[in-house]
Amino acid sequence: MSTTIFDNPKNEIEREIADYIKPLVTPEIEEKIEKENLTLAGCWDYCRKKGEKYKVGNCARISEEQHFSWVRGYFGIKTAKSAPSGSGKALSIDLDALLE
Repeated sequence: MSTTIFDNPKNEIEREIADYIKPLVTPEIEEKIEKENLTLAGCWDYCRKKGEKYKVGNCARISEEQHFSWVRGYFGIKTAKSAPSGSGKALSIDLDALLE
């Protein structure tokens, strides 16, 4: 893969996007990235704008699945790959012990 946009993420969010999307890039997607000048920053901006409709005050909450579906959409990837492993785990909390 000659596309290098994934090699220099500027922040943690761009790194997560790069780590997630890089294995999904085909030669056709690589060509799209280069032709349309797609970037990690552009993807993050795209996702933020999509998330605006979920905004309440200064906060918006979306699932990782939703976020990564937007990431795939930005890059034109149709493959439905789940969010990174370890996400979506339920927390087991003993509320009684927490309140003591």
